[in-house]
Amino acid sequence: MPPKLPVLNLSLSTRNPALFAEQLRSACHEIGFFLIKHDHAQTCEVALENAREFFNREEKDKMSIGYENSPAFRGYMPIGVENTSGDIDFRQQIEYAAEYHDHRTRDDKRSLVYHRLRASNPWPDEIIPSFKPAIMAYVETIFEVAGVLRNAMCTALNVEPKTLGRHFGPVYQSKNSEPSFWSMKLVSYPPWDDESPRQGVGSHTDSNFLTLICQDPTETGLQV
Repeated sequence: MPPKLPVLNLSLSTRNPALFAEQLRSACHEIGFFLIKHDHAQTCEVALENAREFFNREEKDKMSIGYENSPAFRGYMPIGVENTSGDIDFRQQIEYAAEYHDHRTRDDKRSLVYHRLRASNPWPDEIIPSFKPAIMAYVETIFEVAGVLRNAMCTALNVEPKTLGRHFGPVYQSKNSEPSFWSMKLVSYPPWDDESPRQGVGSHTDSNFLTLICQDPTETGLQV
């Protein structure tokens, strides 16, 4: 039997930081994944509701924010576009990341290749006005949770709690600060009727510092 994923109560990080840090250390060292009990259910559900509404739209509506129109690799990707290790992923998704409002065009002589990643996100404002506020509220919440986890990791490593935090910026770009380069996927795995084997997404390792997943409570099948 595979090990059962541990559940970490986020409120313990304020009531007993040392114990929370030890539970986090154990989960990371011994298993590598954990579940989080938190007080942000409403924010998560509103984000999920807006994501469901988007993915249930007609394809022409979803393609209004198509990935192929973004040099910064952002936007909607229909089923069959992405693959893992050469095998097609049976899912549709939206790719979003930190927004920059000073992005440069390819014709700008000051522009370097990686500057194409400094861009804004395509939002479906015309078809779902509530979408961007709901998703960005979720991003802000995730930043809050990630900050708690980073500080607890430092405690578990016997270093100052802000040691990791100083390397991360805010959610949004401002006149005086760069944002953390966060990225996110909104993903829908549609069911299929035939018996042919398909993968929602293949086995992989994320390249970012910390991955937090909000799974739709009405669906099952996620494996770690």
